[in-house]
Formats: sequence, structure tokens, C-alpha cells
Amino acid sequence: MKVTIKKWNTVATWRWDIPEDDVCGICQVHFDGTCPTCKYPGDDCSLLSGKCGHNFHMVRVHLSLSLLS
Repeated sequence: MKVTIKKWNTVATWRWDIPEDDVCGICQVHFDGTCPTCKYPGDDCSLLSGKCGHNFHMVRVHLSLSLLS
């Protein structure tokens, strides 16, 4: 018996390698979503880990630092 696949739909998921209940220390948004500035999670809305052990959206850190200068 020969089988022909006519259509194939794939689905993928990913997660940051951080605790599930962790939120950004600046905007208080979960890392599964995006910060208020970004539209999509991922490389454009990447994370920074501080020496203190807290995680932050990189965009929010840059915005906060630009407001201070």
C-alpha cells in the first residue's frame, strides 16, 4: 500500500528558560507575552538577566536608561 501526504500543518511552541511565574522587574509583564513596547515575543523582545538574579525585557531597560540621561 502506498500513502501520499497531500498537506502537512506544523505547530511549534517555545519558552524562555526561566521560572513560569517570573515577570519583568520594570513593566511587571510575564515573559510569555511581550513588554508594552513590542508586538511579538522573541529576539526582538529579548531578556536580560541582572547580577541580582532578576530578569528584564531588554527594550524596557533601554527605555529606562534613556529616560535617566
